[in-house]
Amino acid sequence: YHNSDFTTTTNFGDGASLTLGFSAKAPVEDITVTNNIIIGKNNALRLSHIKSLIFKNNISYCGYVHYDSSVLKHIKSGWKFDDNSYYTKRIKAQRVSNNKDFTLKEWQTDFGLDKNSTWKQEKIYLNPPNGGLELYQIIKEYVHFYNSERRHTRIRRYYTKRKIFSRK
Repeated sequence: YHNSDFTTTTNFGDGASLTLGFSAKAPVEDITVTNNIIIGKNNALRLSHIKSLIFKNNISYCGYVHYDSSVLKHIKSGWKFDDNSYYTKRIKAQRVSNNKDFTLKEWQTDFGLDKNSTWKQEKIYLNPPNGGLELYQIIKEYVHFYNSERRHTRIRRYYTKRKIFSRK
């Protein structure tokens, strides 16, 4: 929730909520990002210059996930993405600058990443909140729904996450 005004649907500047890799001359490596909720508007998640990255079990609410084209030389060998949930306003939510935008299916096919990840156009973009408090409430309600009520076909055939984890 950085540099965004959801009431007017405008974005103030280019402020990502999570940016990794500042310089192409010194790409970061051996980075692990797990179990996070990343919230923002257009490019809330910006992965710029990265040699190796594990990105798993994250939830991202953004316009798109932005990658610098410099990642293309490392993406197939040093990256591991899986079990992420992307909630975006764009169908082609994976954007590689100076290259192209990808749907999640194209991303999975072309790069072998995010095999068990999901993409959805959800409530937050279909009904923009009126400020930070309402945004927090929408996400809180959705996380409760996702863990307690929503049936998950990938997890033991139509169980809720709460039911599965309470059995262990």
